[in-house]
Amino acid sequence: MSRACVERLVADERVDCDFGLCGRFLAAHSPHAFAVMRAAAARLPEGLPSRVSVIDRDRQRDKIGSDRCHGGGVHQYHAPPDAGRYHAGLPRPAGAAGVQVAAQTRALSLTAEEAGVRVVTPRGTIRAGDAVRQRTAMPTGCRPGIGGGSSPPAA
Repeated sequence: MSRACVERLVADERVDCDFGLCGRFLAAHSPHAFAVMRAAAARLPEGLPSRVSVIDRDRQRDKIGSDRCHGGGVHQYHAPPDAGRYHAGLPRPAGAAGVQVAAQTRALSLTAEEAGVRVVTPRGTIRAGDAVRQRTAMPTGCRPGIGGGSSPPAA
């Protein structure tokens, strides 16, 4: 989900999760890592909504108060919500919109069908117009599948 989408959802649904633009410093652990980071930042296309400012070692103390790294990059539009409060705040607006949330339920497979998605879980099979999966919560033993979802392991 894009930052703009999360920002809109948090504002529209008044989800109390300390969401705000704060930036993020990604440190380089070696001179080589810094060179790779600088080259990658230089290749970013113009006009992206998210920018990275490369900070060399001589100026990093101003950003992070330390000289222990070899420079780094500041991701200016980094805006993480408090994950626990964000997820705790979503059931109210989701439920009001008719969304069914199946907490602590592993998706064994997601299969595209003509009318939506078939989701197989240990609790049974459901059919939905859409399905959303937390990207970092890939079901054990599953592999990427349709629309970023997951499929059973290959035999």
